[in-house]
Amino acid sequence: MKEIRSILQQYDKIKSTNKKMALATVVYVEGSSYRREGARMLVVEDGTWIGGISGGCLEGDALRKAKNAIVKDQSSIVRYDTREEDAFQIGVGLGCNGIIDVLITPLGNETNNTINILKDCVNSRIANVLITFIDPVDRNSIGDMILGKENILQQHIGNQHIIDLLGIELDLIKEEQKSKIYRFEESGNFSKVFLEFLPPETRLILFGGNYDIYPLVDIANDIGWEATVVYNPQKVDKSLFDKAKVVSNKSKNLNFDRHTAAILMAHDYKTDMQNLQLLLDSDIGYIGMLGPKVRSQKIFNELSSSNINISKSDHLKIHAPIGLDTGATSPEEIAIAMVAEIRAFYSQRDGGFLRDRSETIHERP
Repeated sequence: MKEIRSILQQYDKIKSTNKKMALATVVYVEGSSYRREGARMLVVEDGTWIGGISGGCLEGDALRKAKNAIVKDQSSIVRYDTREEDAFQIGVGLGCNGIIDVLITPLGNETNNTINILKDCVNSRIANVLITFIDPVDRNSIGDMILGKENILQQHIGNQHIIDLLGIELDLIKEEQKSKIYRFEESGNFSKVFLEFLPPETRLILFGGNYDIYPLVDIANDIGWEATVVYNPQKVDKSLFDKAKVVSNKSKNLNFDRHTAAILMAHDYKTDMQNLQLLLDSDIGYIGMLGPKVRSQKIFNELSSSNINISKSDHLKIHAPIGLDTGATSPEEIAIAMVAEIRAFYSQRDGGFLRDRSETIHERP
């Protein structure tokens, strides 16, 4: 989400200069690739760009093709096959070993529908599915994007059979939480759309105000997470107000959803126990507790003795002690271990060594 936000900010700045722009989006990956489906790169006609579609090996060629698309005012799909041993093939010998399809869409100077949809999504707290047309479908051209909702499908697609097919796939995408190319047949013609699962920005809520929260807020900013600190604003360093989105001692006004991760790190037993009770009554997706396992178990036992039972589903989202087992000792190292575990949790990974993974790093079609 951070990359999309950066692209949108630059788009708004450049739009007033009347410079033309194009958006390059990875829509299909087969085999190995540094970036995955949904990676984006905003290209300006003067040759500048922001974002990225690979580890650096494809950006130069994509830049040239995007400038050409701007001149022609025409969208297209560019395929990079870095498996070939052709010395003239882009990306060969640079670490890639797969097929990458990139959709290049000129944006023009007028407000673009794609940009508006992305703006709506970055400010949304629900998961969205974006539908981008790879082939012309009904009233839609290559590069057109719509939001995957039934009422919007009805507005942009006249064929009810296509709407029904897409509706089934949208439900699967939301369940599996993975983007993919969907191919379907209509009247003997085969068409493709890119169904992109776009979850909300991860929200990190820190219950505490000691010095160990600062590296967590810094890391959250670096990776594009929204950081909130629940603590007395008068007792924190002023620099925190420039980094955290919210600094407040009022937790009741906060909204907790499944894409929100909270860390209990007040270093006070009663405070952490009270905050845990607050979170158990919410829809929060992840709860991390700082401190040894015996401390958290003591909290669980005390809550149970007060007839506050922690359900099996609650235990699945409670991580106590929080963090991957990295041997971290400093606040900065511990912060990395905690953030890494949260990322692994939402990715449904175990956070182990990649060298020990028997499967590919990313699922392949």
